[in-house]
Amino acid sequence: MMKTIRVLLAEGDSAIRVFLTEELKKAGFNITLANSGKEVIDIIQKRLPDVILMDIVIPAIDGIEVCRIIRKEKKITHIPIIFLSSHAEEYSELAAFEMGANDYIVKPIKPRVLIARINALISRREIITNKITFKDLIIDKEEYTVFLNNKKISFRKREFELLCFFCENPHKIFTRDDLINIFWKNMKVIPRTIDSHISRIRKKIGEDYIYSIKGVGYRLANDQ
Repeated sequence: MMKTIRVLLAEGDSAIRVFLTEELKKAGFNITLANSGKEVIDIIQKRLPDVILMDIVIPAIDGIEVCRIIRKEKKITHIPIIFLSSHAEEYSELAAFEMGANDYIVKPIKPRVLIARINALISRREIITNKITFKDLIIDKEEYTVFLNNKKISFRKREFELLCFFCENPHKIFTRDDLINIFWKNMKVIPRTIDSHISRIRKKIGEDYIYSIKGVGYRLANDQ
């Protein structure tokens, strides 16, 4: 059974909001509405959507600023963002893309075109995120498999998730507290737990993939 795509819609014009909600629901999408930029942030902290459709002009925090906030947050930075805008000027579109938008659609919105672009964006993301290649590693997130130099390596679930996480965030340093908050949220875990998991990963794939940053934490060895 195909996964229902969760769309978070933040549209300042009530008539357009109602119209898009009806069209997207008819296309089989699950729609959550946000009435302001602040509400967008509040909603995605509780449940991650598959894609955000967002007007640039929305109350409390404008769409550009919301995009900037999302792209700075480790746990939500990957969410695709499509801007819906009345502004056809080049500078508005450039500002959106410079802040990290994935697409920019000028109103009036053609529902069939919007739906096609949402599906294309989700499909591209699934292709990218389901298979990761890094140095001599090939990781398949859907099959939960890791190959090193074409040899299959067995990983426990948490080890696998940590390895994927580092490979998907190649230029970032994560403290032990960062990793605890992401993978062991609301659980009593000591920093040494992180060290133990990293040690087991290194035993399986070698020392050249996850580096220790003394006094700080860990990062992917992005010097390939």
